[in-house]
Amino acid sequence: MQLSLQFSDYPQKDTLSGTVAQNAPLQVTQLFKQLGDLLAQTQWTRQICVIGEVSAPKLSSSNHLFFNLKDQQSTLHCKLFYYSLRRYGRLPQEGERLLVYGSIMTYGPYGELYLKAERFSRDGQGELLVQLERLKEKLRSEHLFDDERKRPLPVFPRIIGLVTSENGMAFGDIKKIFRERAPHVKLWLAPALVQGTNASASMIEALRRLENMPEIDAIILGRGGGSREDLMAFNDENLVRAVASCPKPIVTAIGHDGDHSLCDLAADKVASTPTNAAEVILPSREQLLNEVRQHYRQVKSQLQHFWQMQHQALQVLRQRCQIVSPQQRIAQDTLFLNTLHTRLQQISQHLVQRWYHQLEIIQARPGWSALQERINSCRQETATWRCRAETAILDILSGQQILIEQYQRQLQVLDPHHSLKKGYALISDSQGAVISSIRQITSGQSLTVNFSDGQAAVHVEKITNISESSENQK
Repeated sequence: MQLSLQFSDYPQKDTLSGTVAQNAPLQVTQLFKQLGDLLAQTQWTRQICVIGEVSAPKLSSSNHLFFNLKDQQSTLHCKLFYYSLRRYGRLPQEGERLLVYGSIMTYGPYGELYLKAERFSRDGQGELLVQLERLKEKLRSEHLFDDERKRPLPVFPRIIGLVTSENGMAFGDIKKIFRERAPHVKLWLAPALVQGTNASASMIEALRRLENMPEIDAIILGRGGGSREDLMAFNDENLVRAVASCPKPIVTAIGHDGDHSLCDLAADKVASTPTNAAEVILPSREQLLNEVRQHYRQVKSQLQHFWQMQHQALQVLRQRCQIVSPQQRIAQDTLFLNTLHTRLQQISQHLVQRWYHQLEIIQARPGWSALQERINSCRQETATWRCRAETAILDILSGQQILIEQYQRQLQVLDPHHSLKKGYALISDSQGAVISSIRQITSGQSLTVNFSDGQAAVHVEKITNISESSENQK
């Protein structure tokens, strides 16, 4: 309970001494000391009993318990020191209703009145907490908290709406994250009250304004930390329904990590703090670039692997074609024959040159005339062998040429296009398989007829077997 003091210029009577102080100002410390003395002398403030609901219980490092005792309209700070607290096995819990006995005291440094608790007794669960649980179950039964209603956040938002106090720290924290992570994304503030009696209505109005702006991609609803009563506006039924019915995705960031409200249950995404809300809703530029680079590397690797596999398959097909191709076999045989012909010519020339050289040596020797007849005989024999060799080579070449012509005629006979030019046709189904029998087709089937100069699509209307047709003619 905070004190709000106003001083006037009129003389005030000192209630302790009975004298009137004419324009004698008091220091703040003196005022609180006199108030403390006054409360100590007042009988009803020294031993009172206060009933209320516990909020924000906190155990200090020295094991003293600090908590608030509140009702629908007011809040009273309470302190329960360790020597009084140790007699209890269980500490007061949030929302618990207590009867607290103690004395009203003043605390000058913070300018407050507080209840110095000496003992307490439990009076069941607090009414506010009971009402909150009833409201939660009511909204849950209407499926306002179902996961199926949650909508995904935009991947690349352009404008984000913000509902919070324009003077709060949450607004500054969110702006900072926007500048650091995504300065290209705009932040549109719809200022609203975030605590107090009119807070829920103010936030509903701000949400409605952002809903009617088509350029808004998503909305952040939040505020900084506070006590449980400070955050009660986010448990308002009308505000929860407004969050659930909002056509745009909503991220709530109410208080700090550990604070929970009904708006969190109705929102599409819940962040622990306002800073975390900005991080959740904004894609980091570095993160997006890293994802793009990673996808690029994956696609590039897959394409390289695909092309390598296709290249290897093409090489295998080429090798197979070279092994079984008649043209390749003919080309190899022709090259072999040309090589043999060249070698025979070289050998013949070498032999002739050698024989002429030996002949010159013999002619230089005495008795040449006696060998003349023998030389002539050798010449005739050489001519004969040369003629035979050339004849044999020509015969071999002629035989190979005939063999080549036979291969060419066989290739022409086996060429499907050669048959198509004679009036025949090649029939295939929709998968490209060749049809060679009426057993491969059915009535109503679509076929393709291949001619030498084109194709024609046909539709089977009737199938007649040759044997059946012959019997019908007989």
